[in-house]
Amino acid sequence: AGLLVAKENTSPPQYYDRFRGRLMFPIKDELGRVVGFSARTLKPDEKMGKYINSPETAVFHKNRLLYGLHFARQTFKKHGYALVCEGQLDVIACFRAGQDNAVCAQGTAFTENHAALLKRFTDTIHFCFAADLAGKKAAVRSIELATAAGFRIQVVQLPPGDDPDSFLAAHSAD
Repeated sequence: AGLLVAKENTSPPQYYDRFRGRLMFPIKDELGRVVGFSARTLKPDEKMGKYINSPETAVFHKNRLLYGLHFARQTFKKHGYALVCEGQLDVIACFRAGQDNAVCAQGTAFTENHAALLKRFTDTIHFCFAADLAGKKAAVRSIELATAAGFRIQVVQLPPGDDPDSFLAAHSAD
């Protein structure tokens, strides 16, 4: 799972915690089995990326996993669509607000593999990305892939500077 990383040039081998100083998210497959981890930095000034994931393994392929799918897949029919966000905190905020059909990719853009996975459960996607340049670019790429996969698509537009997490923190669930 990549929890430990070997330090270079040490004898005997020494290890350190890959996810030290970060908020951990267990990543589960669509059946709810833990297959890896993602972690968000707690210190925004760190030189490392905001998120890091387990390395690719026999069971962890970030371009084939959607965070929250093991819960959300059961609600797609009730809502009529999957709500695709950008990050784990967005998905958690959506669930807290009663939008229990939210999922997100694992620190990577929405891929053909993600589309194929969602297609097993629904034929409609609502994309809800951050209202910044990166979010808009991600939405355009995601819409193109989802359209090619035959999905019906809608885009949730948030006020400038917001993402689902910040928007839901400032407004009621309704």
